[in-house]
Amino acid sequence: MGSAFPRSAVPLLAAALLAAAASPLAQIVAAGGHPGTTAIRGTVTRIEDGVRFTITDERNGRQRLVRECAGPLCSGTWFDGDRLSTFGINGDTYPASPEASRNERTIAAVLELRFAEPDFDGTVAALGPHRFLVQADGGTPFTVRIDPASRLPIEASGPGGIPSLTFEPPQRIAGAAVLAAAPFDRLEAGPERLEPPGGPHIAFGPVIALGFNPATALAIVPCRLETLTLRCLFDTGSTPSSLTLPVAERLGREPQQTIVVHSFETYASGTIDAGPLTIGNATVVPLHFAVIPSTRDLGYDVIVGSDILDAMRVEVDAAKGLVRVMPPRAEAPGLAIPLSFDLGSPYVALTIAGEPEEALFDTGDPSLAAIGYDAYRKHPAFPASQAGDVSGVVGASDTLAGRADDVRIGPLVLGSAPVLVVRSRHTAHVGLGLAQRCAVLGIDLHEGRLDCTPR
Repeated sequence: MGSAFPRSAVPLLAAALLAAAASPLAQIVAAGGHPGTTAIRGTVTRIEDGVRFTITDERNGRQRLVRECAGPLCSGTWFDGDRLSTFGINGDTYPASPEASRNERTIAAVLELRFAEPDFDGTVAALGPHRFLVQADGGTPFTVRIDPASRLPIEASGPGGIPSLTFEPPQRIAGAAVLAAAPFDRLEAGPERLEPPGGPHIAFGPVIALGFNPATALAIVPCRLETLTLRCLFDTGSTPSSLTLPVAERLGREPQQTIVVHSFETYASGTIDAGPLTIGNATVVPLHFAVIPSTRDLGYDVIVGSDILDAMRVEVDAAKGLVRVMPPRAEAPGLAIPLSFDLGSPYVALTIAGEPEEALFDTGDPSLAAIGYDAYRKHPAFPASQAGDVSGVVGASDTLAGRADDVRIGPLVLGSAPVLVVRSRHTAHVGLGLAQRCAVLGIDLHEGRLDCTPR
């Protein structure tokens, strides 16, 4: 008896039967076309409040570089396959929190569909017909929901507090499905190799000592921007670096693109390009500078923020009123105090009377330690009375002052120490007053630490 099917249809039928019998993970692999082996570059444009932003998403294997640009000003994230970093408008790169890196490890496994591959180095467990619990090696567990029609992810949700990722129907390049939260305006082959942003380039000469006035309790030193002789403040609590409006006017430049500056308070500012900037033995190539929206005499003309300081090491001898600038160094000559970063700003662990807080390390603040009024009300561990006020580039607040019996900054035990309470500040600060407790305070943002040489 002859077959009921044409001979040519038999291979198609066999393939369909094999696909139906394949495991759900194998179906995902077949539908995805191995995006982890395809380098891509996706670009999308959006307009917010009249500002045009161009977002570029480049992926190559486990690496991913995302840039968000308004004109020439770009910031974004860099994932090297293991750790996530953020970068600012001058290419300064800082490690994101360990939690963010753990999240990105699993997100990368979902975007590449690597979680469905037989050699996946993490764990994957079925939670139902179209849901999987996925966790990359060293990553956060995410619940991934699969579209039964396309056999591809449409949502990835993490534990409480982590925003869910929703994926649009995938676009394809070279047969590979590209998952994204919004369709790309343009999708093309990406570069063969991805590199993180380079950051500011600094040329160093022989180390020299720069004097500052210890009475100001701030490291304000002579500097030169192009042809202008100016005063530079080292300010780890501000990013990006900035200069005053009178300096911009003397350089003959109008502020252009609007960006957000993170300092005593967050504020919007225009930018100019200027440089080189020379600080003693260090010369920095031209940079994007924010323009400080204030004309009152602040005691300085240029703020050397964390974007520049990320590429150098600064040693402060407060007793002698001296600052030395040099390349970063891997080893800590004193007691190492670890730093963490958020949006380019450095943080240290501050403990007052047993109560821990993440404190911004802010050399633009002359105090040793300061906490917000809300934190003080919650844990009034020491008596405080009216003291005065504190001010930044834009904004001021009145303060209370007291003395706590047990103050620690990372592993550095200070014992009894003065603490300010700032009424308007929610974030705790550790300021340049810390340098008074060290023979030399080394500030090495590139290496992610401070080091305190004991007196």
